[in-house]
Amino acid sequence: MKISLAQMRMSDDMSQNLGKSIEYIKRAAKIGSELILFPEVQLSPFFAQYEKRDATKWLTGLNEAPVRLLREACEQACIWASPNVYLSLDGKPYDASLMRDANGELCGAA
Repeated sequence: MKISLAQMRMSDDMSQNLGKSIEYIKRAAKIGSELILFPEVQLSPFFAQYEKRDATKWLTGLNEAPVRLLREACEQACIWASPNVYLSLDGKPYDASLMRDANGELCGAA
């Protein structure tokens, strides 16, 4: 199995980080990777290093656009991916790694 690791600099702009993530998915598939792994909270700067920083603007849900667009990118590129997002689930925030298969389906979250 060929695996790609995305090493990316995240900005304060979620949509910019999302665009980079989608490009990494496409590039990984183009070079024959079957799985791509991403850095922690890839759609935001690493806010956990700052005490008491309000990170709510980077929260996203499983059915919201950022996660949906990552899913669609996996499906279009026929590649597995493990994006790591700041996920809102049942009203609680989680630093979550998702596992998407080559059809874009959610296979798990941790």
